Amino acid sequence: MHAVWIGSAGTGTGFGLAVSLRDTWGSGVRIVAADVNPPELVAASLLADETRQVPYTAAPEFREALLGGLAESGADTYVPILDAEIVLARRLSVDGRLPGSVALAAPPLEAALLCLDKLAMAAWMADRGIPSPATWAPDAAPRDGRELFAKPRQGVGSVGARALTSLDDLLALSAADDAEDFVVQQGCQSPEVTVDAFRGRAGGPVQALCRERLEVKAGVCTKARVFTDPEIGDLAERLGAGLGLEGAFCFQVMRDVASGWVVTDVNARHGAGSRMSAAVGFDIMAANMADLWGEDASRYLVAPDIERIVLRQYAEYVSR
Repeated sequence: MHAVWIGSAGTGTGFGLAVSLRDTWGSGVRIVAADVNPPELVAASLLADETRQVPYTAAPEFREALLGGLAESGADTYVPILDAEIVLARRLSVDGRLPGSVALAAPPLEAALLCLDKLAMAAWMADRGIPSPATWAPDAAPRDGRELFAKPRQGVGSVGARALTSLDDLLALSAADDAEDFVVQQGCQSPEVTVDAFRGRAGGPVQALCRERLEVKAGVCTKARVFTDPEIGDLAERLGAGLGLEGAFCFQVMRDVASGWVVTDVNARHGAGSRMSAAVGFDIMAANMADLWGEDASRYLVAPDIERIVLRQYAEYVSR
């Protein structure tokens, strides 16, 4: 029986992974849910066999709490969820394993660092001819009246992202004390599509499924059109191979008048919305675990032959 330590289990992404583990392996997997919040405030704890309250990743105590907790819990697999935690875990690992021979389900360090920095990622894609919107530091963005969009340089979940509707908006951002924490992108056109993708550790083609965001509330997609697209699939292949990604990852695309589909963001991990693809049989979270454990991942990557509509509703849980 495998024992999986889920980092940042209180996030929607952590909960989604717990659901996929239970749906796929049932009681045949042991789940340890770790989070900064106490168990009663972590929905994933209701699916877990053990819970751990740990410090924030940036805290000096986190490393000791993580390594000690992994050893005490008997976990043989560690899945860090948030980008900063992924980077730290990779720096602690040797040949993809942490002390105690704990398998690490995380992208290579270089890829994780690139995905943590949207300005560096934009430059990486431009160097390789991967279509993406022009991206600048705020003080370097053009002031010619074109449509622009600002987002945190290391942001997640659309938090802090906003359209710059006037030159005054751009000038205010450029003059702000935290201007260096943002990037400015050329505005793109709808639809906004998230792509759930998987690349096996032994190589082979990248498999991808698209989710058009039909409705978004507080940054969370609640209604999606799920479909396949060869052009987007080619982008997934180029990103996966170019970054040397292993297992699950996701990225966003939008439309550009001149370039067609362009990549607006890349995450070297699965996301909270990946459960929407899992609902139609394309579960990159389960595939990621199966591949890491030497099982057949393809059985969890069945893309629908026609487009589907997936709806998300909130559910209520009593934790104590």
